[in-house]
Amino acid sequence: MLAQIDFSTSPLLGLAFNPADKKVYICNTGDLVGDTLGSRIQRVDAEFEGEVEDVIAVPHPGAPGERTVVNPDISEDKIVFGNYAAAPNAMVFDSAGNLYFSDSFQGAIFEIENVANAEIPEIKTIAHDSLLATAGFPPFGANGLAIDEESNILYIACPFGKHAQRIFLG
Repeated sequence: MLAQIDFSTSPLLGLAFNPADKKVYICNTGDLVGDTLGSRIQRVDAEFEGEVEDVIAVPHPGAPGERTVVNPDISEDKIVFGNYAAAPNAMVFDSAGNLYFSDSFQGAIFEIENVANAEIPEIKTIAHDSLLATAGFPPFGANGLAIDEESNILYIACPFGKHAQRIFLG
């Protein structure tokens, strides 16, 4: 059976199911379309019954540092990033109920500890780096996320830079 919720005002770039509260968490990129509420993390009952709830606004930690890229002709280009929009786009939960999500435009990875049970969720920036940002095609920096909980490592796919990264979480 197909069920649907209309988010016609803002593009959605990522979602994940949280078994702790049986809700679907959503990356809403309101900044990209001038939504007055901005980019945010939202959640809704997995049956898509009830209202969509705003969990937290995506912070703006500022632009990541500059990055120098070597061209095929051995010349170099310096990339200077802006800090105008948040673009949350990938999410993953660990077994403790912590939510990690990436932001391609800001070159950041964020964590919300125990998101299902937090009365007022707090958000931490766990990485903020130009290697996680995008500056061209494809227009995604940090995008896909996976966790190896045994080793306490978060893996990050970065399509723009054509690389993957890993962050030790412990």
